Amino acid sequence: YTTWADFLPCVKGVITQYLEVAQPSTVTRIGTRYINRFQFSEEELNLEKYFKFGLMLPEPITDLEGFDLTFLCKAPALVAKGDKKVKTRFATEQVSDVILDIDCYADGAMPADATFLVDAATKFHDHVEDVFESFLQQDLRSLLGATQI
Repeated sequence: YTTWADFLPCVKGVITQYLEVAQPSTVTRIGTRYINRFQFSEEELNLEKYFKFGLMLPEPITDLEGFDLTFLCKAPALVAKGDKKVKTRFATEQVSDVILDIDCYADGAMPADATFLVDAATKFHDHVEDVFESFLQQDLRSLLGATQI
């Protein structure tokens, strides 16, 4: 994955093939999901240095090996039908590995139409990108060699 524009032909191909092979009368879920794994060399990771997200732990939890927080929000009205949600999971696999998993999707009966579904996936992509960008501090951008969109 380099850019959405580069990846979009693959998305269109998969959706088109699915509709041709499965021939559903409706589609019950469409979404776009980013799963990002960040690895840090620091033994004690200060999340606020890299993410616009802080975590205060009570004193008895001094031997924390990891955490898993999930935020579930209503998504903006990006598609005409379905229940739209954004599920953001912020977790660690090891002390220095952080997972940022953002899933923007619609559940419900939607038309089995390739144009509709590709448009929905693109709109969800744009929202996922906004959510992703909103989490990053400048120190993480510098570490990744990235600039803000």
